[in-house]
Amino acid sequence: MQETNRSKILEVKHLEKRFPIHKGLFRKIVGNVHAINDLSFFIYEGETLGLVGESGSGKTTVGRALTRLIEPSAGEIRFRLKSGDWVDDVCKVDKDVLKTLRREVQTVFQDPRSSLDPRMTVAEIIAEPLRVNSKLSTDEIMDKVREMLLLVQLDPESMSRFPHQLSGGQRQRIGIARALIIEPRLIICDEPVSALDVSVQAEIINLFIELQKSLNLTLLFIAHDLSVVEHISDRVAVMYLGRIVEVAPAEELFKSPKHPYTECLLNSIPIAAVGRKDKKRTIIKGEIADPTDIPSGCAFHPRCPYATDICKQEVPQLKEVKPAHFSACLRIDEIGLSGFDEIQMKRDALDE
Repeated sequence: MQETNRSKILEVKHLEKRFPIHKGLFRKIVGNVHAINDLSFFIYEGETLGLVGESGSGKTTVGRALTRLIEPSAGEIRFRLKSGDWVDDVCKVDKDVLKTLRREVQTVFQDPRSSLDPRMTVAEIIAEPLRVNSKLSTDEIMDKVREMLLLVQLDPESMSRFPHQLSGGQRQRIGIARALIIEPRLIICDEPVSALDVSVQAEIINLFIELQKSLNLTLLFIAHDLSVVEHISDRVAVMYLGRIVEVAPAEELFKSPKHPYTECLLNSIPIAAVGRKDKKRTIIKGEIADPTDIPSGCAFHPRCPYATDICKQEVPQLKEVKPAHFSACLRIDEIGLSGFDEIQMKRDALDE
């Protein structure tokens, strides 16, 4: 990908993750689940990169591989610390360096109910990272906890409550406060709103936007719905079967997608209108392919309405089709794709 003068905080090159499939009495390896396949991307300091794709595309695996919650099978991950020094290969560093890295890279998990210990109070949950990573006194830690609660727009009086006494949105705010309390530079948001009601989703997304501006955070925002990342992302990377198939500035990607899979995802965004008949909407066909047996050539070709024989034979690579806009489609110069506004206009015309 083309580079600019902006400072990068994270670089991922040729990342792969394969989960072996064991079978039989002696647990013989009979195959692999290819969760991540030759994945490369970078994130600039202070930006939000949205990572989107269907369930099963490997998004969560990427987030966990970045902090080695799971061990990558191959590839290189580089991260720039607060000191300005680069951790040149996160995949190979020892425990001491990894501990330093994890203080600067925190995760907000998808399901706040399962990611918070039900036996701990709100104060204990938020304070735990500080107890492990600092030498502050108990009073100093509690002061920080109160500060974090106010930052995520919760009443400090909730410190003595337990997770089951809170709503889903409140629990997710606790997860955000826990991630922020040790002042990380990069937050990996692993579908942080998918388990929440729609009205609460907007509140959490707005909270992330406010926090990013006030704390100068860098976010990797993982989601399966393009409409979720539309307002929060500076750039969007679209992922399919372990590969990134398109990367572009968010506004540009919605206006002018350059990969058929992105167009299909845009088609799937619901549009609310009184009395609307949306029965003729084009939706993506079929199911995502089996990651143990990825199709030859372009992995999306069995579901792509524009596929030809060459798509079944050649694996497309990301190439720059417009400034800062990259696509992995062999036929992008031959086909015309519709952006979200154009898709909406076509639906309106069908309804009339």
